[in-house]
Amino acid sequence: MATEVSVRITRAFVAMRRVLASMAPILARIEANERRQIADQAKNDANQVRNEERFKQIVLAPDIAGLDWVKARHECPYGTIRSEWRKEGGKFKWTVEVPPNTTAKVFLPVGLESTAVPADAKKISHGNNRPVWRVGCGTWSFEAECREAK
Repeated sequence: MATEVSVRITRAFVAMRRVLASMAPILARIEANERRQIADQAKNDANQVRNEERFKQIVLAPDIAGLDWVKARHECPYGTIRSEWRKEGGKFKWTVEVPPNTTAKVFLPVGLESTAVPADAKKISHGNNRPVWRVGCGTWSFEAECREAK
């Protein structure tokens, strides 16, 4: 009984570490932007100049390998940045939220087939086997078939 509980707890911690590992690149980018913003604010306060260019363009690039779902959000000066995706039934479903007065570069994950993209999204490149789209403010949904699920 105690061994079974220990195994379940260990599995839960391993799953949590995977989720945190997948969020690390997103959080690192956000954290770096916040550090720059704080430094810029301190520097510009003397001149009474505000740097409002931070978070004007965000990058969303999930790594879905080894995970089934992730939910992440961040409050920036313009509003909420949200990325939520799930793999189920051989499908990858991703919803992103881009705050007002902001655009996002959306890098679709590697290993997807027949990607369905919102009509208003603009394709800007296709590098490293990852299509890249530019989207404006609002909530955007992407859906594709996962090759690894076959």
